[in-house]
Amino acid sequence: NFAAMKAERTISAYKNYFRDFISSLTEAEARKVFYVIDMLKTQNLVEEKGDMLRLTCKGIDVSNRVMSEFLLDI
Repeated sequence: NFAAMKAERTISAYKNYFRDFISSLTEAEARKVFYVIDMLKTQNLVEEKGDMLRLTCKGIDVSNRVMSEFLLDI
């Protein structure tokens, strides 16, 4: 049943791109990125699974807002 299928999207960093990106930021900029991630976790929009960060079902529903939080806060 299509309606019963669990929607799941994963944001995965290819190779070391996320680490390289974070290391290219100033300390203040990196704190902002991690603050936004923590805020999105608190709102149950993203979750950690192992070493990955992924959108929750709720996060998928509002994914445009989730991405705008990153773009507006960085």
